[in-house]
Amino acid sequence: MTLPDFRQIVVVTPSAEHPNCAEVLGFKREDLITAFDASLAARKKRNPEFSPSAPIFLPLDSHKRGEVTKPGLKELSTWEVDVPLASVASPQSPNREGMKQFVDRIKREFAELYGAEEKDVDIQIQIKR
Repeated sequence: MTLPDFRQIVVVTPSAEHPNCAEVLGFKREDLITAFDASLAARKKRNPEFSPSAPIFLPLDSHKRGEVTKPGLKELSTWEVDVPLASVASPQSPNREGMKQFVDRIKREFAELYGAEEKDVDIQIQIKR
């Protein structure tokens, strides 16, 4: 019902291919409206009493029914990107790492990012007050 109010729709979902990433997809509103309208029309054809205000769920990924593979919404996306999830655990996380593990991880990740040896990286963390 609110799709017409936006030019582009962004959908974020856990990445199926990269467990530490979120998959972010961009859609044109017209493409999504067309897909949802088609699904609503098909449902109304099967069940004329189907309420137009009932929720309609469409899969992002393609799915196979019998011999037919139906495309998912992903195929309508105008762009797609995997975004790394935050690597720092929240303070409430039961798996929260200690300060030494945090600094060691930052050193390791920084070294990997810049192609340096971990032993050549020094990390200083300060709190400005």
